[in-house]
Amino acid sequence: IVTPESGSIMVDETDLARLNDSQRRQFRIRNIGQVFQTFELLKYLTVAENVALPNRVEKTCGNKDELRQHVARLLQEVGLELKSGAYPEQLSQGEQQRIAVCRAMFNRPRLLLADEPTGNLDQANKQNVVDLLINQARDSGSTLLMVTHDRSLLSSFSRVLDMPSVIGS
Repeated sequence: IVTPESGSIMVDETDLARLNDSQRRQFRIRNIGQVFQTFELLKYLTVAENVALPNRVEKTCGNKDELRQHVARLLQEVGLELKSGAYPEQLSQGEQQRIAVCRAMFNRPRLLLADEPTGNLDQANKQNVVDLLINQARDSGSTLLMVTHDRSLLSSFSRVLDMPSVIGS
């Protein structure tokens, strides 16, 4: 979102620092999925509308039938296909988090960023969300980068960077 003041950020052959605001927005929506600790679901949109939100900003589904089918497929993958007409406040924390994951995966991003996505969940739901993120990333060919303070989740990942040790070296 913020343009670097120096250096460059390269993703494949694209230098993000050289893109204008509109191009960066398009790049983000097409290539980067984001899952936030606080879910960031819009309370006035239904579950299906929250999942399809990236399509409102950057049309990637050709028509309404294709859009409905894609949303239904994502919701089915997380076991929430029967909640498509519900609103976020009608869902549990774990269900809201799964909706946030579906929204992040909507465009099959190459990069999936997850910032403390399990911070508000109990231990069982934490592991479920981590498994969901890993499986969704694997199935879509995405790279998953997750930030967490919860060391109990680290064994789920093939590579872990301990930032205090990285910063201190």
